[in-house]
Amino acid sequence: LKCFHFPDGLLQRFNCYDNTDYISREELDRIVHPEDLSRTCRHFDNIMLGHEPNSRMSFRLQNADGGYEWWEFRSTAYEGLTVDIPYRVLGVCQSIQRYKDTEEELIAARDRALQADRLKSAFLANMSHEIRTPLNAIVGFSRIIAESEDADERKAYYEIVDANNERLLQLINEILDLSKIESGIVEFTITPVRLHPLCKEIHDAHIFRCPKGVELIYEPSDENIVIDGDKNRIFQVISNLIGNAFKFTTAGHISYGCL
Repeated sequence: LKCFHFPDGLLQRFNCYDNTDYISREELDRIVHPEDLSRTCRHFDNIMLGHEPNSRMSFRLQNADGGYEWWEFRSTAYEGLTVDIPYRVLGVCQSIQRYKDTEEELIAARDRALQADRLKSAFLANMSHEIRTPLNAIVGFSRIIAESEDADERKAYYEIVDANNERLLQLINEILDLSKIESGIVEFTITPVRLHPLCKEIHDAHIFRCPKGVELIYEPSDENIVIDGDKNRIFQVISNLIGNAFKFTTAGHISYGCL
């Protein structure tokens, strides 16, 4: 029970075993990957004791370069020749490293597909929230335009509706362009952004979503503040913060601004 017979092909694969058909337990300890050693030795012990007449297992063996390669061992026990040898074991050991590499590639591809699916789900869930903001502004100010008779006032409301139409169109384009979601790429359009009119647009877009009993206040600051950034992304970030504030505010006011 101290020795395990390996086929000549495996012995030749490891050049240090050219002169013997057996590998001792000490040699087995040396060439089997430490993580597989206990399981491998227990399996071979069961084979030699006749507990597993037909067996199959895989383990990693050290090759001539010092690295490890996956091998598979299959064996079957059959009637022995004498009373002293009640049964014999026929075993075949072959490299399955190629199959293991393919398996790892398939697992990695599956994980990437699952991650892409999660990204799409998260993206669409977020976009459903983002779409409501410009839609509320468009619907709300369209009603005001229909009721207003002042030309200057109607023009101001038209500009608000037009800005939200543009924002809504961009959101829809992002939803339709699923290739960006799958690749995890978010494109930014960097331009000079005036914060005062942007914050005013955010106020106008959210005023119709403000909960009853809560006032949305924009605290104006320097109207000349200009930063380089993506106007629509900044709008989305501040809109999400205000939307979260709406969820947890039942009375009083929500204020925001820029410094």
